[in-house]
Parts: sequence; C-alpha cells; structure tokens
Amino acid sequence: MRESRAIIVGLVVICLLMLCPRSQKFPELRERLIEHSQTELSGSYTRHEPISVSNDSGFSSQGWPGEGSLEDPYVIADLNITNASISISIVNTTAHFEISNCRISSTAYTPNDGILFRNVTHGKVRDCIISHHGHGIKISSSRNINLESNTVHHNLDSGLYLVSSVYCTLSSNCAFSNSLEDYQAAGGFFIVECNKTVLSKNVAYENNGRGYLIRYSYGCKLAHNTAHGNDLSGFFLYVSETCLLRSNTASNNSVDDFYSIGGFRLLGSKHCLLENNTSSKNHGNGFLLAYGENATVADNTARDNKVGFNLDFFDDTRIVNNTAFGNSDGFTISFSDYMQVTGNTGSNNSETGFLLTSSSLCVFFRNTAIGNELGVALEGSCEDNILYENRLGYNEETNGLDNSWTNAWDNGASGNYWSDYDGSDQYIIPGSANNTDRHPHLLDLLHPRIDHPSDVIIIAYTPGENITWNPSDRNPYSFEVYQNGILIQSGYWNGSRILTDISEIDSGVYNFTLVVYDKTLNSVSDTVIVEVRPNPIDAILPGIVIVLGVAVTFVIIQECREFVIDEQGGS
Repeated sequence: MRESRAIIVGLVVICLLMLCPRSQKFPELRERLIEHSQTELSGSYTRHEPISVSNDSGFSSQGWPGEGSLEDPYVIADLNITNASISISIVNTTAHFEISNCRISSTAYTPNDGILFRNVTHGKVRDCIISHHGHGIKISSSRNINLESNTVHHNLDSGLYLVSSVYCTLSSNCAFSNSLEDYQAAGGFFIVECNKTVLSKNVAYENNGRGYLIRYSYGCKLAHNTAHGNDLSGFFLYVSETCLLRSNTASNNSVDDFYSIGGFRLLGSKHCLLENNTSSKNHGNGFLLAYGENATVADNTARDNKVGFNLDFFDDTRIVNNTAFGNSDGFTISFSDYMQVTGNTGSNNSETGFLLTSSSLCVFFRNTAIGNELGVALEGSCEDNILYENRLGYNEETNGLDNSWTNAWDNGASGNYWSDYDGSDQYIIPGSANNTDRHPHLLDLLHPRIDHPSDVIIIAYTPGENITWNPSDRNPYSFEVYQNGILIQSGYWNGSRILTDISEIDSGVYNFTLVVYDKTLNSVSDTVIVEVRPNPIDAILPGIVIVLGVAVTFVIIQECREFVIDEQGGS
C-alpha cells in the first residue's frame, strides 16, 4: 500500500514540475517541491482528516502538542490532508500555534479554502504546500499572523488571501498558477483592508491575474518580492495609503492583459514610496500611477516596457533618480500638476524620453534625455512649467519640443544643456509655442578622438624630428604636452594637428603625452615613447681627437729631435 502511495505522490510531483515550464527561473520553488516530494515518499507525512479548532481549548482537547505560549506554541505538523472541504480551520483563538510541513490538497478542484484563519491572533504557517482549493490560505479578521516558506499553486481563487487583518508578515512564500476561476483575478497574493502588513522575499509567477494585489490597505511594506509572467500586473496597489514598495522586481507580466497594465500599478493611492524597484519586459507600463497624489518614486529602473514611467491624473509627486531605457516612452506625465522631476534618465527609448501633456506647475531639473526619438516634449495645455539644467542631446528628431503654452526653459540664470547648441545667445525650442532657452549651455558627451603615432627611435640632435598627432572634435578647446610627466607645451587647440619638437633632446628614453580638451573639458590622451640614441660621430670623435693629438705630439717631438741633432752637428 505504501509503495503504491509513494508512486502516486511521485507522479503528482513530476506533474507539478511539468506544469512549471519556467520554474528554472525560480530554482527555490523546484527545490522546495523536490524536498516535499522526498519527504512524502519517505512516509513522514501522516494522513489526516480535516482539522477544525474553534477556540484556544480546542488545541489541547484535540491532542496537539505545546502549551500555546510564544516559547512553546501548539504544533500541527507533518500532515497530508487530501479533502474537498476546508482542510485546516482555526477561528476565535489567541493562543500561539504553528502549522508546519503539511500537504493540503484535494482530489478535484474545490471552492473551499485550504487553510482558514478567522479572528486569530498569533498564528503561523510555514513550509506547507496547498493546492486545488479555493484560496490556498485565507486569513480573515486576524492579527500577528506569520506565513513563511509556503507554496500555493493551482487554486481557484488567490494563492494567499488576507482580509481585515493587521500586523501580518508574509515571507519567502511562492504562489503560482492561482486564480483559475477568480473573477477578481487577484492572483498570487491578495491583501484587502489590511494595515501594517509586510511582504518580503515572496515569488508570484504565472498566476491567472496579478502577482500582488493590495486593496484598501494602510502602511503595508513590500520588499524584495518578485512577480514574473502573471497574466495581469505584477504589483497593484488600489486605493491604499502610506505603503512602501522597495527593491521588488516585476518582469514579463500583463501577458494576456488587454489593458497592458504592466509591472507596477498604483490606482487611487496616496503617500506611497516606490524605491529601487525594477520593472522589465512587461507587456505594458513599467510603472503606472493614476488618480492619486503625493507619492515618491525614486531610484527605480524601467527597461523594455511599453512605457517606462506613466503618471496620469497624479499630483504633487516627486520623481527622482529613476532610469528608463529601451521602452517606447521613457516618462509620460499627463493631467498631473505640481510634479518634481529631478535627476532622472530617459535614454534609448524608441519614442520620447520625457513627455508632458496637459500638466502645469511642474519642475524638470537635471534630468537626462539622450538617444531617443524626441528628448523632451510638451504637448496640450501645459503651462507654468519650468525646465532647467537638463541634459538634452543626441536625440534623433529633436532634443526639445514645445507645442504647449507658457513654459520656461530656464530659471532666469541657467538654462539647459543642448548637444546642438551653436553658441548663440538663445536656443530656440522647436514647436508652436515659440519658446526659447535664454541661458543655454553646450552638452558635449563625446570625448575628442586621437590617433596613436608609433613609438620612435631617433638620433640625438637630428634636425626636423617631431611627433605629429591628429586629434579631432566638434568643439576643440586646448591641448597640453608632457615630457616624462612635466608640462612642456600647451595652448589653444583649433582642431588642427599638433606637433611636438623632439630634435633637441639628449640620448635616453622619454614618454611624450598629449592631452586634448573640448569646450566641456572632455579629454583624451595619447603617449608616444621616444628612444634617443647618441650620434655615431659623437661617439668616435673623442678617439679621433686623441689619435690626432698623439700624432701631433709625435710630429712635434720628432721635429724637436731633428732640430737638436742639427744644432749639435753644426756646432
């Protein structure tokens, strides 16, 4: 009997793995399923009928070990409950208890929940697998609940459902292929009317709905969670306040979403912080904030989505240090006022880096738009917006476009940096608004180019020897030449070649380095090694002098001797 049971369980686990064609992206899930299957095959699970505890005394009366304290909670563990009814129901308790390492399933799909807590305080569920029920785990009107390292899959409703509960923690859970018949399409994690709930290090993928749905909640924190391949949005906050989303990842979501909502969506929410999240390859927006106010969106990355960051009817919000690249549009802001857009980068998007439509009293400061179709565009009834010290350059069609009303492209003292600025007093902004940047600056991100002359060997003091460099740049400015680290030559560079005389140096080995600068002080350098050898004539000249000296001396001596002999003979 046990052998046939083990074979059946093994086949079930194999089917689970086959139903997760992309589970290799989440190796923890695969390892968890294998671990649980091995536990089941070893016979450590005990088959059990559904459990119902309706008060604190129910734990002890049913014989569950423990005392119900924090140090010694009641424990329900190592059970296999396969039943179409609610498998474990705990209601109206305040004692500490723990459900661990249980397998909850049904022979056929059932609308009843796998595990149900109602009006419970101090409960914990960990290392359980729940499938083929309504909600995998449902927590209602409870507090101080901890759900840890559970796997919920193939449930008719959401995987983990919390409603009207406070101070709950969900960590390291995995929810996949849930909401099979859920009209709300909640998906993996569904949090409703819950305050001070924390979700961390969870995974939601391939759910028939959202990865995470937070509705009518306050003070919730989501950190280091992953949403991948869900049919609708990855993370969805609906009419919630003072929530924190930090270091979460949403990828390949909105697979079958007609509205293409995408990775992160905030609707009707206020006072929320989105920080250091990543949204990539979603079939819609990377980040969508609509019909809310007073949020901070900081240090997030959106890549390869339809729109990187989309704010619609969302006022009084700080958008700081975010990056959008490889999307259709980088940042779009529509019908939104009092926006602070600072330090963001929209680059290599196929359409617009930054698009502002029918919005007013917004400030764009020190943003970068490079390599898009359009850099920054203002459309519709935009008015009283100010844009200054932004870096706008190398966009295919135009760096700036203003088809709106009264907007300022400088702050009265400083304007924007333009790659196509020609040095004139004003920079004319294309578009029907006929606006100008009265204090433009040159944006030059391209470093000068320089060739590399070959290293040379020369004879000392040979006239006409020099090093010739041929640097180039659109905006040349100055140059410097160093000999062994010491400045020997400098001056204005007009873009022509630069020559350095090396004909008057002694023998030895020298490094000659040229540094050229453009008008924005981008620079490039090149070093040529020069070996100077002595002139051969200089090498033999002392010997020639010595020989000549000896010869002259010999002649003089010989002449003197002959003179003396002649004098003696004559006397």
